[in-house]
Amino acid sequence: MLTSSNEILEPQPTLQRQFLAVASGLLFMFASISVLSSSQFSFATKQHAEGSDAAALGRLMLDVGGSGYLIAFEAISLLLLAAVIGAIVVARSEKPADGQVTENGEVSL
Repeated sequence: MLTSSNEILEPQPTLQRQFLAVASGLLFMFASISVLSSSQFSFATKQHAEGSDAAALGRLMLDVGGSGYLIAFEAISLLLLAAVIGAIVVARSEKPADGQVTENGEVSL
C-alpha cells in the first residue's frame, strides 16, 4: 500500500454506515438509469464520415506540424508522470522517530 492509513480504517463499519452506503449506491443507480432511459441519443446516418477513422486520428495526434498535438501530448504526459511520482514520494515519506517536531517544523533528534 502506498499510504500508511491503517490507523483510520474501521475494523467493522457500523450498521448505520452500511445502510447509508447501500442507500447511496441504489440512489445513484436509480438516477443513472432514469437519466439514460430518458435521453434521446442521436445516431450517425452515414457509415463513415470523411477522415474519421483511427488512422486519421492517429495522424492528427502524432503530427508535429501546425495541426498536430504531439508537443502538447508529450508535455502533459511528462507533467502527469511528475505528479504521480511526487504523490508517491509524499505518501511514502518517513515519519519522524518518536514524533518530536518543533514548532517551526524541524525534527529534533
